[in-house]
Amino acid sequence: MKLDNYENKPIVIGMKITIVTFLFICFTVYVHAQINDKMPLVDVESRTNAKIKYKVTDKFDINSQAQIRFNRISQYYEQYNFDLDFVYKLVYSLKFFVGAKYTSIHVNEYGDNFVEKHIRTNYGILYKFDIERYTLVAKIRYHDYFNMSHRQKYNKREQSCIRTYFELSYNIRNWKLDPIIFAEYFYRTSAELKRPKDKFVMDTRPPSNKYRLGVGTEYKLYKNNSLSLQYIYDCEIKTWNPSLTHIIEISYKYIF
Repeated sequence: MKLDNYENKPIVIGMKITIVTFLFICFTVYVHAQINDKMPLVDVESRTNAKIKYKVTDKFDINSQAQIRFNRISQYYEQYNFDLDFVYKLVYSLKFFVGAKYTSIHVNEYGDNFVEKHIRTNYGILYKFDIERYTLVAKIRYHDYFNMSHRQKYNKREQSCIRTYFELSYNIRNWKLDPIIFAEYFYRTSAELKRPKDKFVMDTRPPSNKYRLGVGTEYKLYKNNSLSLQYIYDCEIKTWNPSLTHIIEISYKYIF
């Protein structure tokens, strides 16, 4: 939605509220990181994505993504994901989406190597503002995780989560590298841990809430193709031993 003039005051007010909320989240997680996080468990991760967007009609899109993740201590891939989302434009730039994600995770626990398989279902809404050369995206979604591995030897964890995401980008005139900053907050609404009776389990705590802060850029190759590079700071919100991951992500996107 383009707001070249400011006649539509409700939309402008909504835009300002969104920007203020985005800045508040960034400030809150920064203060929390400075004060509360002690002795973080630091890791480094790389992600490679291939994205395809198919515009069925002016109001209906199908998005798919394949992703491979590696961490610094893994001899093999750490995780493989495949996402499929269906997006429908409701009104103006307000969109509703629903989708599913398949995940294969290479796990090394208690001296044993195995692969866990998960399915995640999700749905949510997305709104996009265009103001001159600025673009602001606000997204909120709810999803559930289901462990499909049926392994009774170790914990099985089913989770529900609400994710709030804000992104701000700027289209530089006569320049192909557009800067992007973003923030995301993960709120765990539930987490069930199934503990086997015949096995001592070291950690049966439910997962903590967490946040992500990131910066990146996108390079338009030609017409419907683009490459993007992002750095993501991913951190649990815990007062002791939070998991902290530095992520480098490279993505290729094609629209047709």
